[in-house]
Amino acid sequence: MKMKITKIILIITGIIALGLLLLYLLGFFDLQEAGVLIEADPISTVYINGQEVGKTPHEANRKPEEITLRIKPDDINNIVLDDYETKINLVSGIRTIVKRVFRETEEASSGVVVSFEKLGGKESYVTVVSVPDNAQVLIDSKIYGYTPLRVKVPAGDHNLVVSADKYLEKSLPIRVYAGYKLTASVKLAKIDAPVIE
Repeated sequence: MKMKITKIILIITGIIALGLLLLYLLGFFDLQEAGVLIEADPISTVYINGQEVGKTPHEANRKPEEITLRIKPDDINNIVLDDYETKINLVSGIRTIVKRVFRETEEASSGVVVSFEKLGGKESYVTVVSVPDNAQVLIDSKIYGYTPLRVKVPAGDHNLVVSADKYLEKSLPIRVYAGYKLTASVKLAKIDAPVIE
């Protein structure tokens, strides 16, 4: 009797091991790719980890990892605009969004980087940092405070607005995921910023 039970256990264990091996070979246990969307005004060349990957708008799926992103804007009317460079952590199954508006000076330029960090559990948070500091943050038309700010927000679609005196307001739709912290790094453009002639 013990011999029969041992044989049955070995057969079941073997079937499970073969099933897991098959799932592994088919890529079932591979990490989901991370999405990245890069938009810029004017049209710009995109570099990821030092490699040119195309022009904006650029959308791609990549392996989850930290990347160095550089956006090089095309010249406008023979005016050379400064590049933008940052590090971004791409998260499996999540799309990271980078938007940049290049103008003649850094003060007149604006942009946003929306990225995610896995927290675990079911709670979700939104963190907003800005240039300049102390900008007002509204989510779904409700004032939450001033940057830098971290607030608990229910998972789902929301509208984020960041504003400050003497700066152009930035409004963007965001999607918050349960168990993640969404971080929005917002750079506001100064009203009446000096223009290079």
